[in-house]
Amino acid sequence: MLRFEDWFWGTPADPTAGVHVLHEHYQMGVTEIEELLAFLTQRKTAEEQYASKLTELSQLKPRADGFGKDESLLAQIFGNAKQEMANLGTCHKQAADQISQLIHPLQRFLDDNRKLSIVRKDKIDSTWKSLSGQRSELEGLVQDYKTKCSAADVEQRKFEQSRSEHDLPSMDVMISMGPRSFTVEDFNTLLLKMQREIRTQDVKSLWGSSKNCFSGDDALQYLRVKLHLDEEGAISMLSQMINEGFIRNIGRGHRFSTSSHYQWKRLSIENEPLHRKTRREAERADFEYRKAVEATEETRLFLESACWEYMNSLQHVETRRMEIFKESLLGLNNAEKSIIAGTRNVCERNQVYLETLSPAKEIEIMIESQRTGNVRLPPAVYHNYYGNSYRDPVFGVSLEDYAASRGRKVPLLVKKCLRAIEDTRQGATERGEGPEVDLWLEPNSNIPALHALRTDLNNSKASLKYLRRLPTSLIIGALKLYLIELPTSVCSDEIYEPLKLLYLSKADDFGPMRIASLRSLLATMPPPHYCTLRLLSEHWHKLIAQLDPEDPKISDFAQNLGHYVLRPRVHTQITLHDKHPVRMMKDLLLNHDKIFSLDEPLELPDPPDDGRSFRSVHISDLEDSEEEDIDETASTRALYDASSRVTGVTSGSSSERSMRTGYSLTLVGDNLSDRRASLSDRGVSLASLTMGSFLANGLRRDSTESHRSGATIGGAIRSVGDHVNVPLGVDRRDSSDIAPSSVGRRSSSSFSEHPTATPATGLLTPVAGDSDDEDLDIQISADGIVTSRTSSASGSAVDLLTGTNSVSGGSDEMVSPLVELPALKIVEDGNESEDIDVFSGRVELA
Repeated sequence: MLRFEDWFWGTPADPTAGVHVLHEHYQMGVTEIEELLAFLTQRKTAEEQYASKLTELSQLKPRADGFGKDESLLAQIFGNAKQEMANLGTCHKQAADQISQLIHPLQRFLDDNRKLSIVRKDKIDSTWKSLSGQRSELEGLVQDYKTKCSAADVEQRKFEQSRSEHDLPSMDVMISMGPRSFTVEDFNTLLLKMQREIRTQDVKSLWGSSKNCFSGDDALQYLRVKLHLDEEGAISMLSQMINEGFIRNIGRGHRFSTSSHYQWKRLSIENEPLHRKTRREAERADFEYRKAVEATEETRLFLESACWEYMNSLQHVETRRMEIFKESLLGLNNAEKSIIAGTRNVCERNQVYLETLSPAKEIEIMIESQRTGNVRLPPAVYHNYYGNSYRDPVFGVSLEDYAASRGRKVPLLVKKCLRAIEDTRQGATERGEGPEVDLWLEPNSNIPALHALRTDLNNSKASLKYLRRLPTSLIIGALKLYLIELPTSVCSDEIYEPLKLLYLSKADDFGPMRIASLRSLLATMPPPHYCTLRLLSEHWHKLIAQLDPEDPKISDFAQNLGHYVLRPRVHTQITLHDKHPVRMMKDLLLNHDKIFSLDEPLELPDPPDDGRSFRSVHISDLEDSEEEDIDETASTRALYDASSRVTGVTSGSSSERSMRTGYSLTLVGDNLSDRRASLSDRGVSLASLTMGSFLANGLRRDSTESHRSGATIGGAIRSVGDHVNVPLGVDRRDSSDIAPSSVGRRSSSSFSEHPTATPATGLLTPVAGDSDDEDLDIQISADGIVTSRTSSASGSAVDLLTGTNSVSGGSDEMVSPLVELPALKIVEDGNESEDIDVFSGRVELA
């Protein structure tokens, strides 16, 4: 491993050059740590602020006119998204806490190393400065040493030469110094030894720094040891040296003190021979030179040690700086990972929420919950007073009025549009319009062109040749517009409620029975409605036949076109949620041949083995939660939930049920009161007679159009004297439109008592009479044919299906094709009469 102390030494001219490089790099590293510290501090602040903002977002209250009143899935998803902001804010707050833990080590690193490095660098700089001065001084001392040695050698040779020539005696002068006497040479030698051997130092004082000072105590101890003087003699000798000017006190005072520091002032006695003086000066120069070398070397070694220590410590600091830098960034990365993990969890949860959101489905839900209806503003139709207009309108004219004025059962517009669609079917594919099924499902986009075509069709200007040149989508749009603007839907609104009851159950187990009933009900429609529906159904059936029966496009097709075919006469919030137009449309698409073919027989299922009626089996049992919501004291009725399933019970008396409508069909017969006992003794009762399965008082229009009241059986038969009153549910037309059948004319006044009554909804459970004389017998055959008869030659028989009657001298039988097999059930249980609650399949003793 490479180390700083091996590769960052300087040059001979500047041994601290490497230290300067390292110090600059270290200063840069310190600055980087400071930048990282500032960055992390700001990042922590940002995360805290972001966390606070996210938390505030999660606490925002929805606007009262926005999500505050929206209960859709969209509002729930938005609420979840806002709540997730709190979770995301928590993630960012945790990240801020993690970043905060990274700040303290960085700050501690800066505090520990910034000042220490500066101190060590300053120490090296001052040492190098001292060494530089010492090296310069050493050079002067070397030169001085050499000069004085040379001069001493010269004077020594001169002295020896003169002495040999003249043989001069030595002249030693004695001087007194304290208690001792010395020759000049001996005293000068003592001074030289004292200068060499007494330890000197630099002393700082108020007047500055004094170099080469020695303490009084060191000088005293030296004399006592070297000259064997006592303390008093040594002090006396040093005091005389002060007085003679050989040493001086660096402070104040001229008295010797052991606590004071002194410097050498005179280095010798000047009156000694020249050769001795020069020699002594040379020795003194040697001493100074040697001393300077030692001091310089000591400083050099100290500088080298300081540099080594600095480089070694700086390598540790730099390593630690790299480590803490890495740890800090790793900690920041981990904090960001925690944010990413939290954000990923939030995103995954939001993704789950969003995957449940289907814009198309939400639109459907919004339409289902908030729709106001599909009723268009009725078009203004021109009616000529004299009836001889050469240009009668087409749009907005009822099928019956059109047939009466034009003599056509199917409007020419419908035929021309369907023919044009079939003729241009191949061309539509070539023009890139897509399959015809998709065109029927698409909304009308080009409204101006559609309205222009409507005008042409309404004025009889659009020929088949002209229609063939138009886009198929435009022709389909015009046909759909025509159907929706009909004042009465293609499928007559008179059978809207019967069809509703026919499709109460969603099960397909009794599909053949449903198709049979549907065929019977559609057969009651006026010819223009029946023929137009058959033509449209045939076209759509051929179109759908190309698809798989399970293809979702079939359901979409029925959903989109159901209300074009069947609409109620009066639109209410209840009818908005009716599903039977769609279900009937789907039956038309898939079973057109069975419904409109009179030659094809229908296979009916076998009766159930458990004794229940087909209607009882066909409708599901009540759930516990549903039974709790039913008023046990109410009269017989049907309750419709969101899924259009029928729920209800049978309770209350016959009279109570009759009073709820105010209208009745009176069955008249001889000794009718006696028939009740006969039927009761036989244990016979009529059950499961529902409003949707039976038609009374002329819902069926025959050729004479003598029965147009539109009333349906909606209550329970009750006995009044010799009359059996069958309460009726009446439509909302004026009472003048209601014409009772010939059978009920004895009670015709009852039809005008409550002209605004709401049509009844519920079960009809007729009860038998009390007499044994004559029987009112209603029978059902295996093939689903209902027969009503009387056993008396003079009695009256009423067909509960059509409201017509027959009086004959013998047993007269009337057969009607309008009833489905599960509509009636004859219960014979000995002498007990039973009523069947067809909604839940329970049997209650009467």
